[in-house]
Amino acid sequence: MGQSDIVKVENENVNPFSFNFGSEFIKENLPVEKRTELAVVAQNRRIDLAQDVAERTIRLQASSVDMDVTLNKAHELSRVRGDFLIRSTHETASGQTEITVRRHSPVIWIVLGVVGLILVMWLSR
Repeated sequence: MGQSDIVKVENENVNPFSFNFGSEFIKENLPVEKRTELAVVAQNRRIDLAQDVAERTIRLQASSVDMDVTLNKAHELSRVRGDFLIRSTHETASGQTEITVRRHSPVIWIVLGVVGLILVMWLSR
């Protein structure tokens, strides 16, 4: 069944881009076997859509729980350790979400600043 089989219209005055493709249009312009084929295609697409929505809902719920766990671990690490890096990827309803949580201790910057200041003072003599 090709797309051209379904879209063929016997009435030349009908605009195929109008939104009047309701059941009356189908009854008037398609033979019974084409209406049956169209009904089967529509039902299959409806089932596919319902399945896709269910899968996306499950992924959304699972990823929400996983992201919550990741953020709770980051919160726990922030209390225990000074420096850490957490990266995680989660499959969400609309694709993938990447989470990066990083905490660096300011001690490194203080040491680098002191060393830089000592170098500047030593070189300025």
